[in-house]
Amino acid sequence: MDLFSAILREYQEGRGPVYVDTQHLSPGMVEELERCFFTTERPTFKKFFEGKGIKIGRTRSRST
Repeated sequence: MDLFSAILREYQEGRGPVYVDTQHLSPGMVEELERCFFTTERPTFKKFFEGKGIKIGRTRSRST
């Protein structure tokens, strides 16, 4: 199962929001995630992340 399917399933089953810790990933893996997240299949993801100031693998989440 890929990450997107897993996140969607969690939401559909009422266990959202879902957080993914990426701070431990190498720069190469971060680049690969960004490529997957922000391809033409999901162009709104990039705008959403940029609007929130989120940098995959480099942004600490805020306490809620």
